[in-house]
Amino acid sequence: MRKSIIDFLKENIENFSTQEYKIKINELENNSFELYYHTSWHSDWSEKLQMVYPIFDYLNNPFVAPCLKKLVITSADEGVNGTQNWDIDYFIQHKNLFPNLIEIAFPINKKTSHNRTIITYQSSYDENKSIGLLLQNCPALQKLTVPSAPSSNFATTPSPNLKELIVYTGYAHQDFIKNISKSKCFPNMEYLCFGDYNETYMDNYQDACTPYAHYVALLKNKHLTKLKKIRLKNTVLSSPQKKELKAIATANGIELTITN
Repeated sequence: MRKSIIDFLKENIENFSTQEYKIKINELENNSFELYYHTSWHSDWSEKLQMVYPIFDYLNNPFVAPCLKKLVITSADEGVNGTQNWDIDYFIQHKNLFPNLIEIAFPINKKTSHNRTIITYQSSYDENKSIGLLLQNCPALQKLTVPSAPSSNFATTPSPNLKELIVYTGYAHQDFIKNISKSKCFPNMEYLCFGDYNETYMDNYQDACTPYAHYVALLKNKHLTKLKKIRLKNTVLSSPQKKELKAIATANGIELTITN
């Protein structure tokens, strides 16, 4: 008799659960599941790669991938040289799609974080179009949380099901706000949360932040017709600029929140 997906997962993926790696699998209807993965990042980085990648390899299994509905990854505030990078090569290099994955969340930075969390792809610090490629592999995706701003290819990937998008800049904003303000690929997006570049220890860090004009373009765009709630964090906007943005948002029926 063919094993159920849950039996397969419990025999394989749950074996990775240790004191430093916690894996929880919730069974859903129609032989589907959601997976929660937490790492303490307590041991050496290279050792972590040996543990993390086999887990993602199982998720790419053609028997498993179509059954994955939700993936939430969390981690302790640890990293290497101040950076905690998540290389998502395993979600991209295989051709198996995740046709039923509706939510994926990577760790995001908090005010108290000592390490900058970012998404990488075949590189130490570059996002390198990986989030857009991930989006192509998840056509049913409704909610996405990422700690790095996507490259321009993200805004050209048709995603009619995406409703909630939470993006933190990481080490480069990559014109994300400008790109998405011109995009016609997200007709059903309802909520956008964006955390701007926040490496305040860097000289002239404000120069690496998202320009005011990009936010104006976002609020005045004609394509994101269902986007009615926007939250901006860590901006370097002046008080008059914030006031003007809120006036534009109100005129367009958008609830805009700007916080530090």
